[in-house]
Amino acid sequence: MTKIIAIANQKGGVGKTATTMNLGTALSLQEKRVLLIDSDPQANLTHYLGNESKVDLNSLTEGLEAIIEKKPFEFEQLIKTRELKTTTKTVTIDYIVSNKYLSGVELALSQVIGGEMVLSRLLRQLPLKQYDYVLIDTKPSLGRLLINVLIASDSVIIPVDSKNSSIEGYKELATTINEIADNLGQNIKIEGLLQTMVTHTNNAKEVARTLETLSVPVFKTSIPLLNEAETSYRMNDSVFSIKNGKLAKCYENLAKELVEGDN
Repeated sequence: MTKIIAIANQKGGVGKTATTMNLGTALSLQEKRVLLIDSDPQANLTHYLGNESKVDLNSLTEGLEAIIEKKPFEFEQLIKTRELKTTTKTVTIDYIVSNKYLSGVELALSQVIGGEMVLSRLLRQLPLKQYDYVLIDTKPSLGRLLINVLIASDSVIIPVDSKNSSIEGYKELATTINEIADNLGQNIKIEGLLQTMVTHTNNAKEVARTLETLSVPVFKTSIPLLNEAETSYRMNDSVFSIKNGKLAKCYENLAKELVEGDN
């Protein structure tokens, strides 16, 4: 059964894109079929995957526009395929790109009836049954795009870095999730808070202690702050392509936690 997971936090710079890319790769290495979706107009996941979508007419932008305008569209053309090299083998991952014009679509979403359900309608046009996991990278602010993603998702992973402001971002997101449940009757499971960019500072330790006091699951795995993440982004490949890297093992453990929780 396909599981759709949003990677979200209303605070930016907490590692949402790195989580989407590298968790997706880790799941692929565990023989899971994965689709990644970039729903952020900044298109960082798209760039991470090495796809410059400025001239790509088969991005999430065009797909959402087709739903809004009720015009014919070959939705399966949105799905692209990329081979990702790791230190052990090559894995294949599918993905849907974004671009800066997605911001204009967000405005349109607020002007149509049922605008919060447009992404859900788009996903129903795709062959999602062939995937075990769909991971959706999100923009770092509340708006119709993020609400669309949350409503289309079964659950959410919330990256939280070593700053207290990211915990506030989690709390704002949790409020939004509760409002969706109250107003639309849809319950969105929080898979867990994921501590990212972990350092050995006192503030990071304080954040970790704070997470333990919250009434929400927290992943046992945490992601340290290492240059490997930025290096892999520049290489347009996952951290699993870096020899003797430390982050790959972290994401491998995260994927195992996620899969074991689903069994």
